[in-house]
Amino acid sequence: MLSVVFLTSCFTSRVNLSDNLTAGMTKREVQYAIGYPDRLLESGYVNGQYLEVLQYTYSGDVYALEFWNDYLTSCEFLYADNNYYYSPPPGPPG
Repeated sequence: MLSVVFLTSCFTSRVNLSDNLTAGMTKREVQYAIGYPDRLLESGYVNGQYLEVLQYTYSGDVYALEFWNDYLTSCEFLYADNNYYYSPPPGPPG
């Protein structure tokens, strides 16, 4: 139940990831829905459970998706990738 709270906070304010992701999805299902991760942020065993935190860029925003034993449990907005959508302002008419 706690993981659903984390997912809701991630998916409501920035982009509508809830159309593509839900708690309990496997890593393979997440990759099919939004692509491969940008990089591995953290991994290891905690109390006998395997934790993996992966970074994803989605619609110009960067997120950390947390997987326990290969199942999605939470998602957190990290920052807006401002360079993703940057285009210089138009110059004066010529």
